Amino acid sequence: MKKILLVNLLMAGVVSYAQTYCIPAFASGCSGGDQIDSFIIPSVGFTHQGTGCSTDAYGDFTSMTINLNAGLNYDFFVTHAFSNQNVRVWIDFNNDGTFDDADPELVASGTSTNVNGDNVTQSTIIIPATVTPGTYRMRIGDRYSSQPIPCNLLGYGEAHDYTVIIGAAPSCLAPSGVTAAAITPNSAQLSWTASTTTPGNGYEYYYSTSNTSPTATTAASGASSTLSANLSSLTAATVYYVWVRSVCSATDKSAWSQQATFTTACGIMNVPYVQNFESVTVPALPLCTEVVNDGSGNEWETYNYNDYGFTGKTLRYSYNYSNAADTWFFTPGINLTGGTSYRIKYKYANSSGTTVYPEKLKVAYGVSATSADMTNPLADHPDIVVSTATSNFVDFTPTTTGVYYFGFNAYSDANMNQLYVDDIKVEVTPTCSEPTLVTASNITTAGAAVSWTAATPVPAGGYDIYYSTTNTAPTSTSTPNFAGITGTTYSIPSLASNTTYYVWVRSVCSTSDKSAWSEHSTFTTLCSTTNLPYIVDFENATVPNLPGCTEDVNAGSGNNWETDFEPSSVPGFSGNVLRYGYDYIDPADAWFFTQGLNLTAGVQYTISYKYGNNSTSYTEKLKVAFGTSKDASAMTNPIADYPSINDKTLHEESLTFTVPATGIYYIGFNAYSDANQDNLYLDDINVTNANLAVSEVAQKKNELTIYPNPFTDVLNISDGKKVKSVLVTDVAGRLLKTIDNPSSELHLGDLKQGLYFVTLNMQDGSKQTIKAIKK
Repeated sequence: MKKILLVNLLMAGVVSYAQTYCIPAFASGCSGGDQIDSFIIPSVGFTHQGTGCSTDAYGDFTSMTINLNAGLNYDFFVTHAFSNQNVRVWIDFNNDGTFDDADPELVASGTSTNVNGDNVTQSTIIIPATVTPGTYRMRIGDRYSSQPIPCNLLGYGEAHDYTVIIGAAPSCLAPSGVTAAAITPNSAQLSWTASTTTPGNGYEYYYSTSNTSPTATTAASGASSTLSANLSSLTAATVYYVWVRSVCSATDKSAWSQQATFTTACGIMNVPYVQNFESVTVPALPLCTEVVNDGSGNEWETYNYNDYGFTGKTLRYSYNYSNAADTWFFTPGINLTGGTSYRIKYKYANSSGTTVYPEKLKVAYGVSATSADMTNPLADHPDIVVSTATSNFVDFTPTTTGVYYFGFNAYSDANMNQLYVDDIKVEVTPTCSEPTLVTASNITTAGAAVSWTAATPVPAGGYDIYYSTTNTAPTSTSTPNFAGITGTTYSIPSLASNTTYYVWVRSVCSTSDKSAWSEHSTFTTLCSTTNLPYIVDFENATVPNLPGCTEDVNAGSGNNWETDFEPSSVPGFSGNVLRYGYDYIDPADAWFFTQGLNLTAGVQYTISYKYGNNSTSYTEKLKVAFGTSKDASAMTNPIADYPSINDKTLHEESLTFTVPATGIYYIGFNAYSDANQDNLYLDDINVTNANLAVSEVAQKKNELTIYPNPFTDVLNISDGKKVKSVLVTDVAGRLLKTIDNPSSELHLGDLKQGLYFVTLNMQDGSKQTIKAIKK
């Protein structure tokens, strides 16, 4: 029997690969976000993430194998970069080279929804029990607004093909129909339908606040000999996910069932109570909170806001043209003890903009979620004009024990702007309070002065400082960079230039009593000057941003220089470029400045670059000059002027120049085209000593960089298309990874912390080895 099964498997594999399958096409492509960015089947450990939009909207990933079993169902997730996506999955079970768009070969379908700001399709692959074990081809299709078909031709979307190996139906099958009932704030009763194979040892269940599916080795949360189970000690107003499996014997357990989900009821909360709004689907409110509008203006709602000190989601009041605000946001009821000191913390801010419209906010608490019972005022902010998140806390003591609600009242005038609130926390007043208003000043290329407002009372042991190049907040066990600082200002030395840092401060009241860490402050150290050769090819820039240590200055009222992808309309440019795009009304007067260059009087230097435009009907204008500062008025040393660029051709220029005195110089490229022209392109700026050999310049140009370095999980290659393969070795010379035909992103999260050597084998046969540090 085993020999027959093996032959069948081999024959099925031969047949599947012998067929010629249609290549699906999507007339509008997938570059607009209508793509299969990630495809995950958690229960079998299959993950294919970050694939983006495939060339011609089709990805042949049949080298990747997915192992499934007949008669089982598998939850899967697909992420997209745009909404309103429809997904279908087919398996060619008869290996005839055609995917039938109906049962049994149509094994799954689903539609995307917004999950915490992401576009996700979640559905179930159903493998019929009658499928013959073997190797088959799987196709997953995604299409915007309409259902995909196996040999798609129209619309926006993408398709992937994979290899799937179907094993025999297991002898121990999972139960079905998992549901939750009798849900209270702290408990729920699970029930399910028995599997068709009666398990000899009952069932096991697993529940979590994460929707990550358990695997075969995941420890169960509990067991039951019946078709139900009671869950207790749950958290109120919380979403739970549940799975059940059969235990046929001590060594034979089924796969986990399909996921079921339920939300515990609202209940009275205890301190600490935290509300950061991250669990919501914008613009909905968090569970068990409430908004009451006592006026005729608008209401509070949630909003995605990643700027000005806010991260993720916030509470927002948006102005009403005609009516003033009078809307309250209420927390759930919270148990407080009379005579105990509590602290409420929160962030608030106005919106950004050239014109500031003052906002107004009150904070109070009381015995019910109504404005009439908000009889205990905590704070009033009648003139909020700052757009950066401001942290505030208030200590208070209720006179009697009971349940209290906290209210945030937007009472801004009509026709103002936006008011934001975030990170609400109610807790027992700590014995050691953290400092506030951490700021950075006197920033140089290698350091910065950090200041803060002293805690009350002033801590006997001074302050600790922690800083990092990531915004991951330190914990109570994190080792500070500096300890026992007695003042409220400290200069941090020995920093890297052109690097963003995050810094936190905490109070040290005693050796055993330290405060929480403050809110972080962030700063970026200044760029240092650089020696030659100096190369800017824009490949490391994230479009449309400029490369580090360069700068764009607009001396007029037209548009700015920005980076762009390779212009297909002008042959010869390769990779990212610098682009000035026309303004309909105003002429250009935009300067792009290089990093400061250390140059010596009497030495002849060579500057080379490429430039061009994309039209023979419109004329672009470009000047090149240098000076001692990044300012148009300082560009007093002209190098070149091109007043009539209109031939839709790439030009390569190489010129020499000398500087009048030894010092630091900046080279500026000035777009000064008339209004309503088209696009001007610039690329591959290279400044060298004129005596430097051409081969040395070419070698430097061809060298690639990897970043960030140190890195956490992902290491980027500045120009992945030049790389044939990547080798990763440790300091002992052991080869750890070989990556053929890599993309520009190397996913190295499985490496341990330490030093590694990354060898880039180029398409042209050359080789480059770079040291990289895994944090």
